[in-house]
Amino acid sequence: MVIDEAQDILINENWLDCIELAVDKGFSSGNWYIFGDFDFQNLYSLYSSTNILESFQQRTHGFPTFKLSINCRNIKKVSD
Repeated sequence: MVIDEAQDILINENWLDCIELAVDKGFSSGNWYIFGDFDFQNLYSLYSSTNILESFQQRTHGFPTFKLSINCRNIKKVSD
């Protein structure tokens, strides 16, 4: 499974339960990728004190993370 804009989905435990059921072997053993901007597009963090990425890592028993250092989607003027 591939999830984009994960910062908007991971905030809701009910959504995660449904998505996990769709992943063969669940989050712990299944194959999945999530992509999100947890620093600058995390709109729902305004309503929660929970670090959603950290919470998801606990639920899935950990996974590697990578930060992009180059904006691959927008020209600099748009991203600024």
